[in-house]
Amino acid sequence: MKLFTTIIASAVATHYSSSSSSSSSSSSSSSSSSSSSFYDGECGGRITDTETIIYSPGFDRGMYYDWLNCVWDIDFGNIPGFNIVANTFDVEEHYVCGWDFVKVEANGDEFHFCGEAARRRRSSKNKEDEDGKTFYDLVNPSNDGFPDFFVSGGQATITFFTDETVKHAGFEFSFERMSRLQIIEMHLNRIFDSYNGDEDYFPRYQKRMTKILNKMKRSETDDSCYAENGFEAEAEDIQVFDADDMCKLNGQVNAAINSWARNWACEGRGRVHRQIIRAARKVRNFYNDNLC
Repeated sequence: MKLFTTIIASAVATHYSSSSSSSSSSSSSSSSSSSSSFYDGECGGRITDTETIIYSPGFDRGMYYDWLNCVWDIDFGNIPGFNIVANTFDVEEHYVCGWDFVKVEANGDEFHFCGEAARRRRSSKNKEDEDGKTFYDLVNPSNDGFPDFFVSGGQATITFFTDETVKHAGFEFSFERMSRLQIIEMHLNRIFDSYNGDEDYFPRYQKRMTKILNKMKRSETDDSCYAENGFEAEAEDIQVFDADDMCKLNGQVNAAINSWARNWACEGRGRVHRQIIRAARKVRNFYNDNLC
């Protein structure tokens, strides 16, 4: 059985009991505006193991607490990147995530998440006026749950903030370490997914790039072979990938393939790393000439 390091987070919070609350109401509903009991504990911490699982405080009882401000500092060391995976995510929805939210900070950017992907939400106007509550205007809000979130490199910070009313089930996060080749494939899929059927050249680009990717997978041995490939040192990883411009992303993916091939294209007939680099350069130029 695979063992996971599990952090059961308790909350830095103050709860005052309510005469109207009961154990039945808190267990039968994923959302509640009543308080349950006084609570005072700790949450957050430092995470250095990718097999760690973190929970929102109160996840085991089916409802998180009010007035939480939990911070998890993640440091997985010098790795290419990792995914934050929401196995469960249900945080009070607001059109700019201004009430309860999960914030992810990584590589100088921050993103805010709330809501639940499968839940039918009320209109933004109605939510804004609910109970006259104060809300915060946040950077990069996403109110339809938490998608798998990719972090380039090994460092990030997760913050969980809640206000004084309305509680939902919360979240369970796990982490997935990604290899250099998996990261390249992920960004290639972003380019593939951008195809809207209008460009005649795109299927040819996708077919050629998929062929290169398959050759890369066949050549990988999990051991670096930069010396055997004729280089004095490992090429640096490419960690900057554009979020919106597919033409820029195509060039960045090509640079990442070149770096990867010099270090990791070890298995195959002939100078495999050169074959991959040359083929990828041709496909990059094909994209630039016909699709940019």
